[in-house]
Amino acid sequence: MLAESSEQYVPVVCPKCRARMHALAVHVGRTVACPDCGTRCTVTAPTTVTPAVAPARPDEYSLRNDESSAESPSWTLVLCPKCHTRMHARREHAGQRIRCPECATITTVPEHREPARRHAPDLVVGEYDMGAPPPAVVIPLSAPPLPAAIEHRVPVSSLPRHPLLSGIYTFPWRGEVASRWCVLALALAGSGCVAWLAFGSQLSPNNADLGGGGGLGAAVAVSGGAFGATAFFTSLWTWSFAAACLMAIVRESASGADEIVEWPTLDWRDWLYNLLFLLYIAALASVASVGAGWLTNALGAAAGVSWVARVAASFAAFPFLMLSALESGTALFPVSAPIFMSLFRLPLAWIVFYFQTGVWLTILIMIAVLGFHWPYTVILLLAPAVAAYIFIYARLLGRLGWLIVERLEPQTESGADATS
Repeated sequence: MLAESSEQYVPVVCPKCRARMHALAVHVGRTVACPDCGTRCTVTAPTTVTPAVAPARPDEYSLRNDESSAESPSWTLVLCPKCHTRMHARREHAGQRIRCPECATITTVPEHREPARRHAPDLVVGEYDMGAPPPAVVIPLSAPPLPAAIEHRVPVSSLPRHPLLSGIYTFPWRGEVASRWCVLALALAGSGCVAWLAFGSQLSPNNADLGGGGGLGAAVAVSGGAFGATAFFTSLWTWSFAAACLMAIVRESASGADEIVEWPTLDWRDWLYNLLFLLYIAALASVASVGAGWLTNALGAAAGVSWVARVAASFAAFPFLMLSALESGTALFPVSAPIFMSLFRLPLAWIVFYFQTGVWLTILIMIAVLGFHWPYTVILLLAPAVAAYIFIYARLLGRLGWLIVERLEPQTESGADATS
C-alpha cells in the first residue's frame, strides 16, 4: 500500500475536446492518445503534483463522527449550461466564475441551497398482528391527479342554468368574436351596396338615394352589367365567410366550449364548402315548405297565408336538419334519433329557440321592407345588425345542440328512457 501511495499522477487536458486524463509522473514527456477523440497529447510536468490516493480496503472503513464532518470542506454542485458536465466547487466560491473542463464554457458558481428534508409520515398508533395488512394510506385532496385522470378529464365548461339566454346577446361583442363581427358587418355593407348598384336600380330607379329623379337611376341601370361580376364575387366572399363563422360557432358551442377557438382559416375554399353545406340544408328545408304550401292550398287558404306557411316551415326545418346532419356526421341523409326525440322531450327548448330567432328575423325583414326607398341607408344600418343576428343564431343553435346532448345522449347510451 505504501508503494501504491507513493506513486504520483499528472493531469493531462486534451487540447481538442478538453477531456481530463491522468498519467503517472514518470511518463512526463511521453505522448498519449485521448480516449474520447483520439488526439495525441504530450504529458507535461505540472507545477504541483497530486499524490494518488489508494483505494480503501473493505476492512479499513470507519464511521465518520460529527467532528470530522464539521472539519471537512463543503461543496456545491455546478452544472455546465452547455454540455451538462457535473462539477463541484467550494461553497465560499459562490459568485465566482469557473471554466468547464469538457467544453471550456464559463459559468458562475451558484449559492448553496440545503436540500429540503423529507419527513416520514406519522405512524398510526395501534396494535397489529404479525399477519395483519398495513394501515391504509389516506391520499389528501390536494394530491396531483393521475395521468389517466388528466387524459380523461371532463371539460371545464358546464351547461349554464339558462343555456338559451346566458351570454347570448353579448356574444357578438366578446373579445375573440368582435373582430369577426366587424369584418362581417363591413363585408355585408360593401357587398350590399355593390349589389344594389348592379341590380337594385332596376327595381326602384326613382329611389331618393340615387339622387332625385330617374336619370341617375337609369344611368346606374345601364351600367349595372359592369357591377354584376363585382357584386357576385363580393357577395360570394361575404356569405362564404359568414357560413364559415356560423359553422365554427355552432360546432364549438355544441361541444360545450364557451370560447370559440377553431375559427375559419384564411383559405376561402373552406368557407365555400361551408356555404355549400348550408345551401344544401336550406334546399332540404324547402321540401318542408313545399309540403306546407300543398297543405294550405288543400285547405283553401289565401295566397298570403300559403306563403307565410311556406316560410315558417322552411324556418322551422332548417335548424332541425342542420343539427341532425352535425350529430349524425352526414349531410346526405340528416337523420338523428336524439335530435328527433328532442322535439318531444325538450319542446320548451325548441320553442324558446324559435321564438328568439323568429322575432329578431321578423324585425330585420320589416326594417328592410319599410326602408326600401332608402336602400343605401338601410344597407348600412342592417349590415351590423345582420352580422350580429348570424352570430347570435349560431350561438343559440349550438347551445341547443349542447342541451340536447347533455339531456338525452347519456340516457340513450345507458339504455334508459330519456325524460325531460
